[in-house]
Amino acid sequence: MKKIVIMLALATMIVATAGLASAGGVSQGTFSITPSGGAYVLLNKNTTSLFTYGVDLGYFVVDGLELGLRGQGVYLTTQFNDPFSGSNNYEHFNGGGGEGFARWHFIQFDNNAGSVFAEIGAGVLWFTDTVTQWNSGSQFSGLAGLGVNCALGQYVNLVVSANYRHIGSFDDKSIDGLGGSLGLKFSF
Repeated sequence: MKKIVIMLALATMIVATAGLASAGGVSQGTFSITPSGGAYVLLNKNTTSLFTYGVDLGYFVVDGLELGLRGQGVYLTTQFNDPFSGSNNYEHFNGGGGEGFARWHFIQFDNNAGSVFAEIGAGVLWFTDTVTQWNSGSQFSGLAGLGVNCALGQYVNLVVSANYRHIGSFDDKSIDGLGGSLGLKFSF
């Protein structure tokens, strides 16, 4: 977690000093498409990793406030003990789903060089197989994070975020993870 915070701080400093690129960033009426990928270290005993990939479609309803939809795929790895052999085995699950999200770009850099944002989102994930610990293929998905939006050109931004992700109901069988995502935002 400490490394993620340091990397986010370094990215913020780079964006703050950039100021040279001009992006069609965070103005009211801007539409964006952001393909992205993410990786999470899971905090639960029987889970090991979660990878996400997908596309965000966003719209700035007012300056600095983006609302949108995210379509995503996921790859989840869980670990369990085989009662017969006593060894650890791993199960792998593929899935997909959708989330609604809100991003508030609360710090905007000069010359549209980028911004720092806070994000929340919620939706549903479906898995191709029943995940052992849930006995179900569909689960609630939630996300909260902080990120940096860095201009690479007039209508292209690099988006980096550090996130907390929750999957499942709010009990001892749910999955919690810390990680982040990296994306390329195209604004129109």
